[in-house]
Amino acid sequence: MGIIMQNGTSSLSLSVNPEFFRALAYVSLWILLLNAATLTMVFMPGVIYDNPILKTFGVNNICILLDDQPAAFFSPFIWSISSILFFLYFASSAVQQRQQLLKGALTKRGYRFRIVSLTAGAISVCIFSTVFAISPYENLYVHVLSFFFLIIALSILAVANTGYYIKTASLSPIALIYAEIYSFAVVILSILYIMKMLNALYFDGMIPYLEFINSVFLDRVWTILVGFLPFFHSLYLIRKTNRLKISFN
Repeated sequence: MGIIMQNGTSSLSLSVNPEFFRALAYVSLWILLLNAATLTMVFMPGVIYDNPILKTFGVNNICILLDDQPAAFFSPFIWSISSILFFLYFASSAVQQRQQLLKGALTKRGYRFRIVSLTAGAISVCIFSTVFAISPYENLYVHVLSFFFLIIALSILAVANTGYYIKTASLSPIALIYAEIYSFAVVILSILYIMKMLNALYFDGMIPYLEFINSVFLDRVWTILVGFLPFFHSLYLIRKTNRLKISFN
């Protein structure tokens, strides 16, 4: 960021990589979960083994860390910071891709698809915020619905820009193959995750083949794919992609 003087007038120039915001957002998310896990384990350890989520799905998810005091008191504030950083990532990515579209580096179809994806991610982040308003003890159905949108948001954060980076970033052949395999795995596991939760909560196990998928394994693998790996992807992409440049006269 800097101020540039030109023909007697000044302009503000901003230069930032959207991946910087995504990396910070994940750090903020980790702080949220670490804080919630610590407070829950110290003050309310019993809820880990006795809660509506575990009884219904057979496995705990991160929501159980946010549901009881004192974690529930601090978590909304930390999540607000995370959501702001996620919004900055969504917005800066949209502007960056708009610039690439105008340069002819992207097709209109691809650009529209990614803008829709980024918008859906931003909306999902907003809806997940309702998880702090309704606990699973009050209404499990509404509480889990909020978590569905976190699944959508993190999945979009993980793979929404994959096609964009494949076209515009200086990725090695190995990185390109990894990006395609990773994106495919995230999409498939996210769909299975949502379907398995829907099957247990709303359909009362009416889709029997989903019961053969181990809930704990699915939850842990999905969490690693969308909750941890994207941070390291961002660190890699910061070095491989161009910075977003915006000037204000």
